[in-house]
Amino acid sequence: MKLDIPLTTPAGNKIKTIGIWMSGGADSSLLCYLMAKEIKTQNIPVKIQPLTVQKRPNIFESIPVKNKIIELLDAENIFSEHIVYPAPATGWYAEDYLSMFARMNRENIRQDLFQALFSGITTNPPREVQENFQWGILEDVELKRGSHLVKDTVRYFIESENSVEYEFLEYKPFFNITKKNIAALYQEHGLLDSLFPLTRSCEDRNFLQGHCGKCWWCEERLWAFERLE
Repeated sequence: MKLDIPLTTPAGNKIKTIGIWMSGGADSSLLCYLMAKEIKTQNIPVKIQPLTVQKRPNIFESIPVKNKIIELLDAENIFSEHIVYPAPATGWYAEDYLSMFARMNRENIRQDLFQALFSGITTNPPREVQENFQWGILEDVELKRGSHLVKDTVRYFIESENSVEYEFLEYKPFFNITKKNIAALYQEHGLLDSLFPLTRSCEDRNFLQGHCGKCWWCEERLWAFERLE
C-alpha cells in the first residue's frame, strides 16, 4: 500500500507537521509506522504530531507503540511530543467526545500545531461476520464505520474566525479496508512479532491490561489476526 504524505494544503500552504490519531490500536499504529517510514526513507521535511485520547487513568497505549516505531526506523527526530486529549467530563458518550475532539482539533490547527490530520479508521467487517460475534452488530459502530457509508478518504473545508481563514484537512487512508487487510499489511511489513504485540484493541475500560477477549473490538481483532496478542 502506497501512502502519500501531503506537502501542501489545497490552498497551497506548506504542511510542516501532520497530526495523527494514535489510540494504541492496531490500525492507527500501522498507519503511524507507514507514515514514519515514508517520511524517513524519502527524507520528507514533515514531522508527525501524535494525538492520544486518555481512555484509562495514567495508561497511554500509544506511547510504547510510538517508541517501538522510533526504534524500528531510527526515526526519533520525526516525532513531536504527544498531545493528550482527556476523556470528556460527562463520560464516554459518542456525541460528547466527538464534539470535544473536533473542537480541540480545530483549536490545535488554529494554533498551527499541525496542518493536516491522519486517522487510521477502517471499515467494519461484513455484517454477516459481525452477526457471529458475541455482541453481534453494534449499530453505533456501523454508523461510523459501516460498509454502507460513502468512504471519503479526504475531508477538507475552510472556516473563518475574526476574518482569519483556517483550513481543515483530514486523511483516512484505511477507510475502504477492513482490519483483515490491516493484518495482511502487518505481515507484509514484518511487524506481527514486533509492533503488533504492543497494540491494544480492547475497549473494556475495566480491563486495564491486555485484552478481555470478549468485547466487540477484541472479536474484530481475533477475526482479522486470529490472535489477540
